[in-house]
Order: sequence, then C-alpha cells, then structure tokens
Amino acid sequence: ESEGVRSIAALKLCQRLINRFESPNMADMVVYDLETTGINPKTAEIVEIAAHRLSAIGDEVERYHSLVKPPGGHIPRSATRIHKIDIATVKNSPGIEMVLPEFFGFLQGRILIGHNVAEYDNPILERDLRRYLKRNLSAPYYDTLTTARRLFPRQRCNIGALAEKFGIEHGRLHTALADVSVNREIFKELIKIDAHKREVNSLTELLPLVGIGILAKTEASESEIASKGKTLTEIEVFLNAANRFVQTHNIELPDRLPLEEPEASQAITYMEELRDATVREFPEDVEWRKRRIQFMNAALHFESINDAHQLSDFLDYQKLLTNVDEIDDKIEQLTLMTLHAAKGTEFPVVIIIGMEEGSFPMWKQNITEAELEEERRLFYVGMTRAQAQLYLSSVVYRFGDRERATSMFVQEIPSNYVVRWSPRHRG
Repeated sequence: ESEGVRSIAALKLCQRLINRFESPNMADMVVYDLETTGINPKTAEIVEIAAHRLSAIGDEVERYHSLVKPPGGHIPRSATRIHKIDIATVKNSPGIEMVLPEFFGFLQGRILIGHNVAEYDNPILERDLRRYLKRNLSAPYYDTLTTARRLFPRQRCNIGALAEKFGIEHGRLHTALADVSVNREIFKELIKIDAHKREVNSLTELLPLVGIGILAKTEASESEIASKGKTLTEIEVFLNAANRFVQTHNIELPDRLPLEEPEASQAITYMEELRDATVREFPEDVEWRKRRIQFMNAALHFESINDAHQLSDFLDYQKLLTNVDEIDDKIEQLTLMTLHAAKGTEFPVVIIIGMEEGSFPMWKQNITEAELEEERRLFYVGMTRAQAQLYLSSVVYRFGDRERATSMFVQEIPSNYVVRWSPRHRG
C-alpha cells in the first residue's frame, strides 16, 4: 500500500511465517485415558483403556479400546457411580497382564496426550508396565490439565468445563472413549492458544526495528507523528508500542545490522529518538499503574506486619481484608465486619453481637474440645481488637426460638472486668 510502512508489513509477514512454523504436526501422537477403581494412583487398578492415534492435523487415524478385569475382581461402588463400569461389565474381559502388551505396542514410544496424565494416568500405567512387563514409560507427554491451568489460572479446567469453554459437543463423560474424543479436541484448542501466546511474545522483540522503520519511512519526529485526536492510526499504535518497549526494556540496537552508511548512523539516531520519546498514555495505562501501586503497597504492608512471606500466606491475608483497611481513621464512622476479618485491625470501640449459647459458641452436637477451643480463640481475637471499650451483646429470645443463655465465653471473663447492663435494669 502506498501509505504503508515496510517495517509494519514485515512484522505482519513474520507473524504469518511464525504461525506457519508453529502449526503443529500431530502425526503419531496418542491421546489416551484410563478408567480405574479409585482416585489414588498408587492403589487404583485399571478397568478401561482407550486411545486415539492422530494424523498430522489431529484427526483419529487408529483406535485402541479395551475393558480390563482388575486383579481381585472388585470395583468399588464409588468408582462405578462415576464411570458406570461394575464387575459384571468386565467379568469376561482380559486382565491387565494380557492388555498391556497390546497397548504398549500401540503406543510405540509416541508422544502421549491426556488430561491429568502427569499426576494420575502416567503413574498408574508406568507402575503396571514395570510390574508386568519390566518396562518403563519413557514416552514424552503433554498434559492438557497442566496447560489449561497455566493458560486459564482462575477457571475450572476439568474436561467438561473445557469442552463447554471451547464449544465441543459431547455426550456423557467419564468413559475412556468419550474422554479421549473430547480431550483430542481440547488439545487442538490449547495448542492454538499456546502457539499464539508464544508468537506474540516473540514478535515484541521486533518492535524496536518496526519503530525505526516508521521513523525512517515518515522522515518526521515522533512528536510530529503523534495524533492530536483520541483515535490512533495503525502507524501511531506501532510507534507508541515501540517507544514503550524500548524504554521499558532498555533496548539497544543489535551489534550487527545489514546496514551501511549513512543508514547505520540514521538507525542509531532513530533508536535514540525512540528511547527519548514521550510514550502516549491512555485511561487503561493510568488505571493499570494505579492498581499496580495498590498491589505493591499491599504486599509491602503484609511484609511489615507478618513474619510469613509465602505467596499463599499473602493470598490468605488478602481474602480477609475488607474496606476497613483503606478507611480514614480520623473520620467517625461505624464499620461492620466478621470476627475472621477483624484479625490485624484495632478500633477505639468494639461491639460484638450474638454472644449467646448456640450462636457463639455455635451449637453443635458432640462438639469437640478442639473445636470449642478454636471458637474461644476467635472470641479472644475479637476482644483484643478493642483499644478502649468493648461491648458484648446477647439476647434472651430470638424470633421463634427458645430461651437462650449468655455465652459461656462471657461467663468465663472475671466479673471485676465486666459491667453488666440489661433493659430490665433501666432504672
């Protein structure tokens, strides 16, 4: 195009080429699944095996399927409820010692694909291969559950949820053949997304050269190119991205570029211009910076008040936070919160309501001493939030309820620390 910039065209061409090179060849990969007698890979026995060998584009080329009679001939009802296989289903099926040689021949060292194979299917299969064939499971594998959790960290990643996410039609799951068919399609979707993410990450490294190409093509400074309006042109978008990338990562020009003078000197000049240019900001940039600062402040505050510095400890702490952590303590106001959320806070005055037997401690048949002690500890946490005054409130009757006594925790407080008040004693 007459208005185009060659560096942008080159970047798009690179994108197509990378996508072409990243197109996976799935020939001879095997998607497989096991149904078993339990959920512990150390003790679970195989009752069904299914597998598909794939073509280069991921279609089924060859299929393997076999029911397996487990050693001892017992399948727990809890397992049958999941995969619908009981001992009557497999009574005429071969044992695993007969099935394994066939299945091992089907695999032939091909790449294995499965859902949770790293933690479940592979350990079971390798255990039986060692037990009956004196062989190890040395084939490389691709775990769709592990990949899905990495790509979608806050989403459900079981086969059913992923099938719904990708619009994959299926019948009843938790049979080996059905799971293999669905997981084969899930695998195709995951590698598309994975390849795209790698592609994006690799292409950003070309942004400095794209920026130099834009400046060379336009023969104008970055400030002259910057749009005065709210909408950016394609050239402005790429130039702004190049500025940001160069400045954020402190990028230098490669030592060897296929340029001769005066183009080599011009490239150095353009690179310095990218490094010194003002990066245009948009509302999303301001919001991101604000949220990043808030997060860093939260992390620093957590480190200052807590000896445990593990990520899990920080996340547990964050779950207990409420808006009370951001309020101005100079303004007089009432804050409502649970006792669990009160940990780590302090107030001049604290009011704890619901101090009746059956509410706190909560009524429960056969409550253990450990459970009672935990509630007593929680009450102590609430009490010690008060800097000056502590009010404990209880009622005799709740609507439609029996008469209640004051909590045993209140009764345990020494009387010389308590001033009791009741509406009956209003005079």
